[in-house]
Amino acid sequence: MVNETTLLFLRWISQKIADEIKEMKKINAPLYNQTYVNTGNGPVVILLHGLFGNFSLWKKTVDALTDKYHVIVPRFPIFDLPVHNTNIKYLVRVLEEFIEWNELTNVTLVGHAI
Repeated sequence: MVNETTLLFLRWISQKIADEIKEMKKINAPLYNQTYVNTGNGPVVILLHGLFGNFSLWKKTVDALTDKYHVIVPRFPIFDLPVHNTNIKYLVRVLEEFIEWNELTNVTLVGHAI
C-alpha cells in the first residue's frame, strides 16, 4: 500500500516532469511557428488559409481587423509535409500546438477552403 508521503512525492515529481517538458518545448519552436502574421491588439482572431493557399490571401482582412483585434495568420506547413500528413486531422494538431506554443486562450478561428 502507498502511503501519503509517497503519493505527495509522486505528484510533485510528475508536476516537475510536466513542467520540464513544457520548457523543453519552449526552447525549440516548431518550424511552422517561425513564420506568421501577428499584429494588432484586442481579442485574438486566428485566420486560417486553405489547403493550397498561404497567409497572403488574408491581407485585406488583416488590414480591416488590426484596429480592434489581435490578428494572427499562422503558416501551415502544407508543402513541407509528407503526403500522409496533408490532412485535416494532422493540421488540427498543428493548430493546437501553435495555440499552445503561443499561450493563446479564447481565440476565434476563421478559415476558408479548409
